[in-house]
Amino acid sequence: KKRFRTSNKTAKFCNTSCRTAFNNKARHVRRIANASTSPFFYELARQAIRARTVQIYHHFNQQELEALYDVYASCQRMNGYGLRRDHGGAPFELSHIAPVRGQDSIGLFRADNLVIAPMSLNRSHGSKHYSGGASIPLAELSARFTISKDASVSEVVQRVIQIIGGEVVQAVVQSRKI
Repeated sequence: KKRFRTSNKTAKFCNTSCRTAFNNKARHVRRIANASTSPFFYELARQAIRARTVQIYHHFNQQELEALYDVYASCQRMNGYGLRRDHGGAPFELSHIAPVRGQDSIGLFRADNLVIAPMSLNRSHGSKHYSGGASIPLAELSARFTISKDASVSEVVQRVIQIIGGEVVQAVVQSRKI
């Protein structure tokens, strides 16, 4: 709140606390920017495009997002981070218990609705729903969350981050080192 005067012509901050506050704010923005280009958040966007709605992430909290990341990371490890497919091994996929586009509901992309299954088994399962899982009835879908199937992944990532909440995303990025 005072005029900034310094004896050093390259100084940008009046004191250490101002510099620290600025750097903390910049770090917050960088973490969310890094998250928005990570494979995990691209997968979140692809699943939202597949479901045609970001409502599958409505009311997500930190624990749910961390659990989802853990399942995603386990699947990546099981696939050898892409090397299994290159060597002819059967890749694994995240399989929905309640299907993504069921006849009367949309399956959520949450840890309690996913299992890691071999790709052939997941593909043969199709959109059949036997029981269990987490889903939203089609009647409860809101038009404001709708996404076009041709939507850009980077735009959908921003909508996903917005619906989950910047504070939750930052906490998960920091805790899981995304």
